[in-house]
Amino acid sequence: MKRILFVIISISVLASVHDAGAKKKSVPRGSVLETAAAAASRLKPAEKDFVFGYASYHNANWDDAWNFFKKCADLSVLADHVLYYRGRIALIKGDANSARELFERLIQEHPQSIWAHDAKLRTAEAMIALKRFDDARKQLDRYLKEAGLDIERFDANLIRARSYVSQGDEGGDQAILKRMAASVISESEL
Repeated sequence: MKRILFVIISISVLASVHDAGAKKKSVPRGSVLETAAAAASRLKPAEKDFVFGYASYHNANWDDAWNFFKKCADLSVLADHVLYYRGRIALIKGDANSARELFERLIQEHPQSIWAHDAKLRTAEAMIALKRFDDARKQLDRYLKEAGLDIERFDANLIRARSYVSQGDEGGDQAILKRMAASVISESEL
């Protein structure tokens, strides 16, 4: 586990440098995957698949990331991470039903995971894409009961507003956006 975390942290740092350098064209795009390959040389096969999946995800190579994460789905120590990233990829690729299933499985099987709380929000996004607007709003209500940070509440309300827009109900959207604006203004005046 420590070896995997070290590799992930290394890739994350490199991905951050890559993202910052992408605007300047100073860091080659393939360097994230090259670093992952070098760092993963001492890992077990399933651990390597996770590292390559993680690097591919951060390189926006969704198909490769999906395949690597799928190959290491049995890696129990990181099962919650695998479910989360596969759910995110499914959502990005427009497979909302798979995304919803993966996020719900993450919430059910790993309620203490660092990803469980965010998975609830992403489940609502998937439900909106599936045009299950009432279910999405119920999911957002559950999420908001647990949300502690203002940014979490803001994100949830923004997704709720999107659900009204997607459903064609501009009135609900406007009311939520006005409440969001009012809360931001009142907090900034403190």
